[in-house]
Amino acid sequence: MRRKKGFDKGLLIVLFIVLVVGATGVLLVFKLRTDKITESLQSGTPVTVAFFITDREELLFSEILFYHPLTHKASILDMPGEVGSIIKSLQKIERIDVLFSPSKPELFLGKIGELIGQEVPYYIILDLGNLEAVVDILEGLEMFIANPVEYVDEDTTILLPSGSVILDGSKVTTYITYEISEVETELDKISRKQKFLQALVKEIGEKNSYLTDDHVFPLFRSRLDTNLDKNSLISLILELSKLDTERIVFQRVLGVERKVDENILLFPHYDGRLLKETVSQTMESLANTELLAEDDLTVSLRILNGTDRNGLAGRTSQIYKSFGFDVISVGNADQGTYDKTVVIDRTGDITKAQKVANVIGCSNIQSVQALVDTESFFSEDEIETDVIIVLGKDFDGRYCK
Repeated sequence: MRRKKGFDKGLLIVLFIVLVVGATGVLLVFKLRTDKITESLQSGTPVTVAFFITDREELLFSEILFYHPLTHKASILDMPGEVGSIIKSLQKIERIDVLFSPSKPELFLGKIGELIGQEVPYYIILDLGNLEAVVDILEGLEMFIANPVEYVDEDTTILLPSGSVILDGSKVTTYITYEISEVETELDKISRKQKFLQALVKEIGEKNSYLTDDHVFPLFRSRLDTNLDKNSLISLILELSKLDTERIVFQRVLGVERKVDENILLFPHYDGRLLKETVSQTMESLANTELLAEDDLTVSLRILNGTDRNGLAGRTSQIYKSFGFDVISVGNADQGTYDKTVVIDRTGDITKAQKVANVIGCSNIQSVQALVDTESFFSEDEIETDVIIVLGKDFDGRYCK
């Protein structure tokens, strides 16, 4: 009778080795796997993060940060909650912030992405209480306040000094939430919010070593509601140290207000096309690695209406402002009407006029030195501008045809 073959211990050893090697490989894969932010940075892909400031369940305001890792340039877009759009789930036109929920902001992010024509994959939600704590962890934010704010009534006292000041958490929340409608325009309010975010990301970048310390990071992270995982958030904090905060481009949504079901809604110009074009142009500008001189960063414009359509120059100025141009003045051309729109360079650098012309698809670019009669375009007491636009009959309100 044949004896039963015993268990081969060598197979057990081989199996053990295979398991150890496999487990080690899996651990290495997880360890070496980069987070989403690092992947974007390494590939030179822009990073877009939405910052939502809330008071409990209420959304106070939204700012979208666009950052390009190759140039370290950024832009901040203010996204008003009162923007009007078709809300499919409600089957009607409504404010977009009806979609916002602190526990599930993805629907709101999706709507923002739809409006601007760019995906917004990441968000950071800061409730006012947590914002105070974050600012205090950062040991305050440095803000420049042009004029002192001194406002006292029965229920409210607002005291903010002027100049360059360090505001603690409590002062920062006061700075971004106070409402004094009789002395502030809507543009002033938007500017306050964007300057706050500019100061916040600057401080986070400057304190990156401190914030990513093993003892500090858990406390900082606990104050944020975000879909960034630990490694992604650390990568973002470290990258913000490279951000050129002094040259952040501020953008806002331009449009017309209309009353819908007792609500005043803001509808972006040209059925939202201008907003998408503005964001697209901004992303291209952020990606431009060409170093610009300080004087090249802003192009100043004078826009003249050379047609019989009332208000055309004023409406066109909104287009150029949305693209970051500095519109100094608008008015009417002095002589008759023009068949063709003309863009006139006054600097001797035709590239500036070309940038201006590209916005409206104008091919008629001239240099002021080549013009025989300049009195129709500007007078002796006019503030000098880089470029003059004279709108003609070929301009349909958005493009030259």
